[in-house]
Amino acid sequence: YDDATVDMDSDRPLRVHNFPDFIEKWSVRMFYNCGFAITAGAAASVAYLSVSPVWAAPVALYWCIGYRDMQTTSPIRRNFPVIGNIRFLCETIRPEIQQYFIEKDSDGRPFTRLERQIVYRRAKRLSENEPFGTKYNVYETGYEWTAHSMFPTFVPEEHRRHLIGSSQCTQPYSASLLNISGMSYGALSKNATLALNR
Repeated sequence: YDDATVDMDSDRPLRVHNFPDFIEKWSVRMFYNCGFAITAGAAASVAYLSVSPVWAAPVALYWCIGYRDMQTTSPIRRNFPVIGNIRFLCETIRPEIQQYFIEKDSDGRPFTRLERQIVYRRAKRLSENEPFGTKYNVYETGYEWTAHSMFPTFVPEEHRRHLIGSSQCTQPYSASLLNISGMSYGALSKNATLALNR
């Protein structure tokens, strides 16, 4: 184990994770001991400190959740009453944490966040263009691009375009496989861009 702590002179069991000690030692007995302690503390607070009985609600909730967990077939909830639910809570919100805090804009399948943003902006009739380059790592292994050639190979017209729409389509569209867009600050005019795309 990469994160294991091995002590050959110790009788302590091998630890292969970094959980806090109170989680490793938590058990049904610990659940009861902690429950009796907080119940006694809540009762003393209500009796001697004139604390509102409303504060006893979390104690009652603690016992209800723990009793429910010990009746389930889930070994995690049954062996770790109350705190075992933290695992299922984290599992529930894991997709949101992954999407909003861990995942990069260029990650995600089948569509990345950048691709989804293009769809969202087009649906709102907004410009999806972003100036000043790309957010993709162009030096990454597997990234493909088109390089200039002084002596390009002739490609027939039918191989340079792709027809979108079957015979049932009333207005099929002939899409170019490679398009040339405008450059920064209008370095290419509209007519030049149209000529190069031909």
